[in-house]
Parts: sequence; C-alpha cells; structure tokens
Amino acid sequence: MGNAMRVPGSTPTRLNMSFNVTRCCGPGYGLDVEFHDHLHPELRGRGLSKEVWDAWVEKLDEVQRHGHGCWHECTMCLFCCCRVSGRMRTYQQGLREWQDQFNEVLSPLGMFVKTKAAAVVVHRGNTTSREETQWISIALTPEEVAI
Repeated sequence: MGNAMRVPGSTPTRLNMSFNVTRCCGPGYGLDVEFHDHLHPELRGRGLSKEVWDAWVEKLDEVQRHGHGCWHECTMCLFCCCRVSGRMRTYQQGLREWQDQFNEVLSPLGMFVKTKAAAVVVHRGNTTSREETQWISIALTPEEVAI
C-alpha cells in the first residue's frame, strides 16, 4: 500500500481491515485478501462462522461489482460524471445497506461493523495530492460499539 496514511492498527476491541472502495473512475478491489479469504480468529472467537463470513464477503463483493465506475469513459467523455454519479449513489446506498444488514447478524454477537475513511494532503516536491485510505472496522465488544 503506497498511501501516506495507513489503516489504523487493530486493537483488542476493534478489528480494522483495509478496504478499497469503488470510485467514480474505476473499481475498487474491496476487502484485502488477508481478510477476504480468511475468517479472523477474533471474529471466530466471538461466534461468527466461516460460512456466515464468506456469505457476507460475497455480498460485499457484489456491491463492489455493481458500483464499478467507468475509467475509460472518464478519460474520453466530458459528460461521464453525470452518467456515473447515479451509479456511485447506488454503490454508496448498496454499501450502507450491506453494513446495516451485516450489523443485524453481528449485533447478537456483541459486534458492530462500519466503513471508515481518512484523507491526508501529501506534498512531494512541487506536487500536492490528496491520498485516502479506507477500512472496514468491526467493534468486538459492546463497550467499543458504544464509542
């Protein structure tokens, strides 16, 4: 990951997983393979099964596929943003719905999921850029859920 800003480290009460969201001008790869293909021991230890995890990861992948932007159109069409903005609103809505529905599964286990993002302005020589990092955060205790 080349971002100047990194996903915050997990703590004993919060699991943070790197997540690349879909953008207007291109797809995001979604959840890092480290978490995508494996049920984290903290989640297993709190009663989440591998089958349930895999089902919700697949639902998240489906949200990612439907939110795919149009990089080629952005480079070729001045009006692309008008066409893509509706797709991005649908993507954001799908991501919120995924989060809300997954929380219905996690809540009885004392956990809560939320998508998070942070940005930083990076200066390199004569150039300045805004770099973002995104992650999915799962609070692992009722006390952490309340924060």
